Amino acid sequence: MSRLLVCLRLLLLVALAGCGNVDTDGLRPANLLRSCSTDTAALQRGLFAAQCGSSGCHGTDMPSYGLDLVSPGLEGRVINAPSVGCAGERLVVPGDPERSQLYVKIAQSLPECGVRMPLGAPALDPEQVACVAAWIRSLPASPLDASVDAGADASGVDAARDGATDASVDAPAPPADAPSPDVPGCAAGQMSCGGRCVSVAMDPSNCGACGRVCVPGQSCVSGACACPMSQTLCGGACVDTRASATNCGACGRACAAGQTCSAGACVCGGGQSLCGGACVDTRVSATNCGACGRACAAGQTCAAGACACAGGATLCSGACVNTQTSATSCGACGRACGVGHTCAAGVCACAGGGTLCSGACVNTQTSATSCGACGRACGSGQTCSAGACVCGGGLTLCGGVCVDTRISATNCGACGRACGSGQTCNAGTCVCGAGQTACGGGCANLQTDSTDCGSCGYACGAGFVCNRGVCTRGACAGGTSPCGGSCADLQSDASNCGGCGRVCGAGQTCNAGACASSCGAGTTLCGGSCANLQSDASNCGACGRACAAGQTCSAGVCACPSRRAPRSAGLVRQPPERRVECGACGRACAAGQTCSAGCARALGAARVRRAVSTRSLTR
Repeated sequence: MSRLLVCLRLLLLVALAGCGNVDTDGLRPANLLRSCSTDTAALQRGLFAAQCGSSGCHGTDMPSYGLDLVSPGLEGRVINAPSVGCAGERLVVPGDPERSQLYVKIAQSLPECGVRMPLGAPALDPEQVACVAAWIRSLPASPLDASVDAGADASGVDAARDGATDASVDAPAPPADAPSPDVPGCAAGQMSCGGRCVSVAMDPSNCGACGRVCVPGQSCVSGACACPMSQTLCGGACVDTRASATNCGACGRACAAGQTCSAGACVCGGGQSLCGGACVDTRVSATNCGACGRACAAGQTCAAGACACAGGATLCSGACVNTQTSATSCGACGRACGVGHTCAAGVCACAGGGTLCSGACVNTQTSATSCGACGRACGSGQTCSAGACVCGGGLTLCGGVCVDTRISATNCGACGRACGSGQTCNAGTCVCGAGQTACGGGCANLQTDSTDCGSCGYACGAGFVCNRGVCTRGACAGGTSPCGGSCADLQSDASNCGGCGRVCGAGQTCNAGACASSCGAGTTLCGGSCANLQSDASNCGACGRACAAGQTCSAGVCACPSRRAPRSAGLVRQPPERRVECGACGRACAAGQTCSAGCARALGAARVRRAVSTRSLTR
């Protein structure tokens, strides 16, 4: 054995003799001793991972022959480990690169066992090969190395190997079953352990040396404990890193809870996915719904990989709401009810019995704008009571307007009952104002009306006018104008206001010749007309206070006109209530008399009419 090593060393010196950067004494490249690190992890990162660590070669993914040169724990996997396929050889012998198959297969172009590595790729640079050798030399030797060497020398294995290459070995190797010359009674390749002969090259209880027991699952190959092919020694046990959940792909690489190891990779089973280091079912996980990290909103659940609200709720703006009761999403997302509304069965409704009208809650029992129903407005002056428009304060609804039928000239006593011209409504009855008398459904001024002169139905003849209640021929008294056979005050007569026949409307008065709803300064409304109580003989001093025939009103007092001779009227009929001055102021006729050229006995109605006609024709 020693002679073989010497020869190998000489051959290596010859091969390196032409290299100026070689330390021939130590057989190591001098420059690498200064730059190459003998740290195992550094060598793995700088050399093995790049040159040998590809998939299907000696990386972590299904390493060839189970040899992983990349994962942590390399020394435990290769030191004194048998070289699979090269019987009796070890992967790494600490301190001895030439006996280490890891070195031999990268250093020799035609190794005795196998082929040069890396397979199918350019050979490593001499500097890289020297760096591997330096690393192997730096590994501390173990007792196993000495025992294996001793066993191998005693059994004649090295002698047989040397005999094949060294001509100085004369004696042939003893037969395999011949007793060991060093161990009497044991066959070649065996040694006595505990009183019995064992093969330390293959006995798992005495692997490489007596008493060296391989861990369960390991076998003894060429005196070294080794795990079966495709298994790796991890933590003192042989494991299949392709399927071990605690050593998945490499020793110590544990899979997360719920994961399994498949082909050296941690995977989740049962349709689960790896999310945040844990296996989750993205079909039902509320924090990883449909995909990792996709969290459902508060109140949602995950069903079939989709977030959904529970209990019939609806997702609105990222939150689950009950659209049957939500006032902000009533019936649908974003459909908000108005102020004072509630949501019932998905419909906005008013609280407290109200009704929703144009977006607002109203009480249709009392609302004047929505009385009984939305949009049904009550008229002016009306109020809503029990859903019906009613008039308050004793008023009556007439034509959609509340009126007081006690005083309304157009609705006197009842809706639509209009008073006649000149009439007013008093206590629901059409009446004539002061100074006027109801005649034939209308009001007549007996002082000036030629059709009702002095009394209702007494008409003046042709050419006569009614002046102060007496049919007279000629002009009207001062301040009046003839209108249709009557003398009218165009300034105050509501039937001849500003002109003959110009009638003021119901409820209006004539003031200064213009129809108005009120009287001007210095006048007073009397019977639908504006009268000057200081000078109006029909309303002298007060409405309805008429002066006697021939009298005038001065300062509100009836008096005979000054420097005026007593009037001797033609043959006319004076009504009984006008028998005050006959021929002279203050001269009253006796009962039954009439004033005709002085007081005289009353004539029959026919004689009076004939007398009037005769007198009219003679004039």
